[in-house]
Formats: sequence, C-alpha cells, structure tokens
Amino acid sequence: MKVFSLLLLSFSLFLSACLFDSETEEDDVKSSSSTEVVSSSSSSSIKVTSSSSTGTTSKSSSSGEVIKSSSSSVPKESSSSQWVEYPYYSSGIFCFTEGCEDNLSSSSEAPSSSSVNSSSSVIIPSSSSILQGDGVIEDGVMVDKRDNQTYEIITLNDKIWMAQNIGFETPSGSFCYEDKETNCDVYGRLYVHEAALLACPGGWHLATRSEFEAAMQEPTFIWNYNGRMSNNSYNFLDGMGFNWASGTMDSADKDNCDGSTNCSLIFVQKNPDSEFAADPALFFQKDYKTKGFSVRCVKN
Repeated sequence: MKVFSLLLLSFSLFLSACLFDSETEEDDVKSSSSTEVVSSSSSSSIKVTSSSSTGTTSKSSSSGEVIKSSSSSVPKESSSSQWVEYPYYSSGIFCFTEGCEDNLSSSSEAPSSSSVNSSSSVIIPSSSSILQGDGVIEDGVMVDKRDNQTYEIITLNDKIWMAQNIGFETPSGSFCYEDKETNCDVYGRLYVHEAALLACPGGWHLATRSEFEAAMQEPTFIWNYNGRMSNNSYNFLDGMGFNWASGTMDSADKDNCDGSTNCSLIFVQKNPDSEFAADPALFFQKDYKTKGFSVRCVKN
C-alpha cells in the first residue's frame, strides 16, 4: 500500500513538471517578435521592424510573399529589428525603404533647367534693331530719337518724305563729304550700301524705286546735290546728288558698275543750274556698293 502511494505521488509530480514546461514554452512563444515572415525566397533584403501593438495586417511583395504584422503600419525606427530577404516594392518603383517612392516621384516632377528656360521668353535685340530707334514727327518736323537730329518733311502722293538727306552716324561705313562735319550739317552723311540699310530710324525706310519714280514727277520736290565718295575721293558736290534706292535693278538703268555683281540701285539727280546739267536730269543707275551715297527716308 505504501509502495502504491509513493508511485501515485511520483506520477503526480511528473505530470506537474510536464505541465510547467508546456506553459513555459507557450510563454516563450508569446513573448517572441510579433512580426512573422512566410515563404521568404528573395536574395535581396529589407529591414522590417517589430511592433507591440495588437491586430494584424498583410502586405504582398513583388514575389508574392506575405508579411504578417501586429501593427497597421510599419514604424520607421525600432530598437528591435530583423532583416527580411526581399525588397520593398510600391507604385512601380523598387525601393529598400518604405516611402522612398514618394521622394523619387517628387524629384522626377521637379522642372529641369531646360524646361524653365523654355517657358520664359527673353527678347534680345540684334545690333541692327538697336540702331532702329523711332523717327517721330513733332511740330511739323521729323525727330530722330537715336540722336535727336531734326529734319524737314514733305508729303507727296500720301507719302511722307524727309526733305533732307539723313545724317545719322552708323557704327561704321558712313562719313561726311571731305570728312568735314559742316558738310554733314548741310548735306547729310554719305553711306556705303551696308551702312545705308541701317541709316533710317524705326518707322521709316530707305526710299524705294517706285517712290523715287513718283517724286520724279513732282517739280517742287526738294533734291539735294550732295556729291559722292568713290575710291576715297569726293566729287560732284552741289552739281550732282546720289541716293541709295531700295528695289531691283533694271536693264534700262545706266550701268556704272561694269557688270560686277557687287552692285546695287541708286537714284541720280543732276543740278540744272550747274555744269553737270543734262537731260534727263533724274535717272536710276547701277553702282558699286562700296561707294558712298546719300540716304533719303520715307515714313512707313
């Protein structure tokens, strides 16, 4: 009987020990990290942090793996962390930290320097347009706002002409007859062809062939017999006048260019009260672009 009692006591102690070990193992399981990884197969790794909050959520990776977490969101920092063997994937972007796709998308939306430059338009004037200041009619005269010189004007066939040759000094290619400033004051300046294209102020233009043809028919039109420059020599002052004209050259025009291609159209006036009087007194001529002739401007 005593032996039976001892055996029964030993069996009870054995059962108690087994129950104690089982509870200890269960507690160990409960106290482990609340984050569990299932079916991890990727060779890459990301950092997944643990959470002590209750509840579970699931996220799918690009490889179909599932993360079970006791938190509704994964905290950015945690003292308890473990490495998981697959990358974070979101919004079509591979990242190794959650939320990095936001930074990538915001940086890609930032405008480049080229797009900023293309949206802003800055107009930089050319050297020729800088010369084209306005010619303004004030108190019956034209005022060239580039240098404030004034010129008499005349109206012919609804066209407003300068009644004097212009005297605006271009950066190069213009000069006074015999290099005397007093001659510029009376006769205006002489210009090579390239400079003549810059001589008229804004709102005015080099007189055209057709405009000169109309002026030829007007006996009261004011001509200036201002001479010319040819091969650095000056001649015909007060006897003949020469003006650059805008327009095409014609086979009937007098040819003073010997067939050279470096020619342009001029309009010639011969003073009937001088030794150079001739008939016709007014005509068109082909002449060298390197010679110096006057410029008469017409309002646009």
